[in-house]
Amino acid sequence: MAKGHKNETVAYLIKEKEGKQRYITNKPNHPEDATYNIQRRNARRLTGLEEINVDWQDHLIDKETTVTTTFYNTFSIEELREVDND
Repeated sequence: MAKGHKNETVAYLIKEKEGKQRYITNKPNHPEDATYNIQRRNARRLTGLEEINVDWQDHLIDKETTVTTTFYNTFSIEELREVDND
């Protein structure tokens, strides 16, 4: 029987509320320092602990949840040899 381990990672993506809803690609110290990109894959993933300075009235937050399941199987060398012979 395979033993599984599930890992969940949460990230936050900040995007414009109006217009093309471009995503922030950096951690701006001032609202005018923010850089944007239309593609979600280029967005800066934030953990929620970073300090960024944007005008929050003009932005929305996307929550991205990634779930990874890892399975482990244990075999003896004899079992592996049987598979190799098949």
